[in-house]
Amino acid sequence: METTQKIFETMYVNDTSAKVIKKLALEGKMTRYNLRTIAWKIWLGVLPLPVNSVWTSKMNNERKRYHELVKKYENETYVVDPLLSGSSNNERDELKKKIKKDIDRLYNSIEFYCDNEIRTKISNALYIFAREHDDLGYQQGFHEIMGIFIRELVLDSELIQNNTIERGILHTVICLNEIEADTFILFEKLMTILGVFYEQKRIKDSSTTSLIHFKCEKLFQSIAKYDPKYFATLIRHNIVPAVFGLRWIRMLYAREFHIDDVVILWDAIFAFGHQLKLVDSLFIVMMLYVRNDIVERDDESYSLRRLMKYPPVEDIKLLIELAVALAEHRVSISGTSICMRVDQNSLLVDQPIDWLSKKKCSRDSDKIEESLLQKLGTIQRKLVLVDREEKINTQELLNIASDLSKIIDTMK
Repeated sequence: METTQKIFETMYVNDTSAKVIKKLALEGKMTRYNLRTIAWKIWLGVLPLPVNSVWTSKMNNERKRYHELVKKYENETYVVDPLLSGSSNNERDELKKKIKKDIDRLYNSIEFYCDNEIRTKISNALYIFAREHDDLGYQQGFHEIMGIFIRELVLDSELIQNNTIERGILHTVICLNEIEADTFILFEKLMTILGVFYEQKRIKDSSTTSLIHFKCEKLFQSIAKYDPKYFATLIRHNIVPAVFGLRWIRMLYAREFHIDDVVILWDAIFAFGHQLKLVDSLFIVMMLYVRNDIVERDDESYSLRRLMKYPPVEDIKLLIELAVALAEHRVSISGTSICMRVDQNSLLVDQPIDWLSKKKCSRDSDKIEESLLQKLGTIQRKLVLVDREEKINTQELLNIASDLSKIIDTMK
């Protein structure tokens, strides 16, 4: 296996590296062997391009600042000041309790987060952030975002420790002894963009809250342009986008997918840049992704549940591909077309998109192909209901078998 030094040079030092790593991210193809936290530091503005000796001084300065903040707030905590009101001390104690409560239930099903040292590092970084950024303080969800950052930093550090021969810039950029500081640094940089969508103490009016609600509403309204029928259904079902949209946007979809898919999603979001613009496109694509499920059920309570508890996605790369295409205005999409694409991707694994037309249909059979895809999509959704052990009668199962038989006959 290549040493991480070689991987670092290939992925980050070469002249074409920036384009290569960005392309991988926007295709959802980055892995832990790509040292993703280096890319995150670049895309979030911690490190400048190209790679050079400035990286060493840049990282050292950022970490030095964090350690100075730690000393500042440690001294503030333990030095008794007769002029300091008791309420201020109580507020700091309450802040620590609030953070600890959230950390104690952070990703409990993942062994990594059960490590007390990791929990302490996250708690420390969250406390320092909240004290230094009093306008934001500590808010629900911060611990999850920071938790994802620290996990990826540790994975990269372990990879370097196990496989790197030479010492140099790489060992400075990724350092196991500076995990806590680097977690804080990444989180703080992200919050310079994402923080506007959280509540801010210094703003007395509702402008910040209105900003996130306005964003959710604007993205929700855009569904009407892509799929009027679907949008009408959502309106009829009294769907309020902020109910699920606040969590989607503020958490960068961290609660909607498995953590291994979340980091791939973040690769794309950070790589695309433009103030996290891909977050908007993902919002629209995710809404359209569940379109058929919601329209066919046509049930108000089910629609809200479907959006509040997002269904498992077989391949996160498909969502990324569609979101990037939408953000770059490369495609004209609709709810039906996305659902057809999703169904096709699920049923025809590892097959090209035009598999039906090239392998089984004549050149002038576009309408037949579209009809077949629609039938395949319907069958797929019915099978999903069976898999979820939801009610479906024997006659419907027979209809599924009959439809499959007809499609097979058509493609012969």
